[in-house]
Amino acid sequence: MLLQTIKLQNFRVYCAQSFEFSPTLTIIIGPNTAGKTNILEAVYLLATGKSFRAPVEKAVIAHESELARITGNITNLDGDQEVTIIATKGRVFGKRTAKKRYLVNGIGKQKSNFVGEFNAVVFSPEDIQLISGSPARRRNFLDSVLIQTGGEYTHSLTEYEKALRRRNKLLSRMKEGNLVKPEELTHWNELVISHGQMVTKHRESLIGFLNDQQTPEFSFKLKYDHSIISTERLLKYQSAEQSAGYTLIGPHRDDFIIYLSSDNFEQTELAQYGSRGEQRMGVLWLKYGELKYLEQKTNEKPVLLLDDIFSELDEKHRKLIEDIVPGYQTIITTADEHYLKDLGDLKKMQTIRLSLGD
Repeated sequence: MLLQTIKLQNFRVYCAQSFEFSPTLTIIIGPNTAGKTNILEAVYLLATGKSFRAPVEKAVIAHESELARITGNITNLDGDQEVTIIATKGRVFGKRTAKKRYLVNGIGKQKSNFVGEFNAVVFSPEDIQLISGSPARRRNFLDSVLIQTGGEYTHSLTEYEKALRRRNKLLSRMKEGNLVKPEELTHWNELVISHGQMVTKHRESLIGFLNDQQTPEFSFKLKYDHSIISTERLLKYQSAEQSAGYTLIGPHRDDFIIYLSSDNFEQTELAQYGSRGEQRMGVLWLKYGELKYLEQKTNEKPVLLLDDIFSELDEKHRKLIEDIVPGYQTIITTADEHYLKDLGDLKKMQTIRLSLGD
């Protein structure tokens, strides 16, 4: 799998700009706020349909523009493809429109049929939040990996979230004392159970795979703290949910805990007791596992996106990254190119130099 070019229109700081990428290594060099991370964000959007920076997609649209367009020319097992995402604020030329459209070779696609045409793994300094941040951050990590492996997970997750919203509306009405027909709740119960159990199945598979990725450098384990959803558990929580006005169990409450294993088989919970260096190593292990999982499930190597991480890592961590990079098409951003001296001769790499105002 390769990314040849990307074209940005009204995306973040770019009005109309194209970039070409090496099949091996591309370095994007420039000062902070020059737009380096914006390029990686656009690449990741083409892979997953979502930003790794903005919780609301309209944030990527350039100021005073109604839409942003990202187009990538890629090569996958099906040959050369053109993939496009169009993000809007909900109205274009005064008319209501979809907030996001997906196209492959100019033909509109559902998100579940678009995601997976192209795969990418991003590693940024903010990923330390996978260890110390909220459960939602860790759920998003699982989702961002799994939606790239095929339409089944994307479909199940989408339908689960739809059913969950409808079920929560009914529970909210019941809390307020409004009458709700029993069959209404039964219908949405069935949907959250069937799709929720499929989401859990895929997350369990991914976590099991990650736990098998043990090397001399990495000695971590994940515990899947999953919120089981079933008919029996919904009955058990029925009264509490009606009092709360929302669904209390299910994959939307999932989390995982990462442990560091020692030579004497003792385990340390990384979030609470791990050093900053150990936490960074844990994130690197997760990203390494993500690369390997996508490679196994898709039979293609994802593009590796490294967003200004070398300044955050010590020599040991940088060496591990340098050992991984040659196996993948890699795009690296940096404000200080001296960190890249061990990657080879910059003159032999594809180099994109940005300056403020580009």
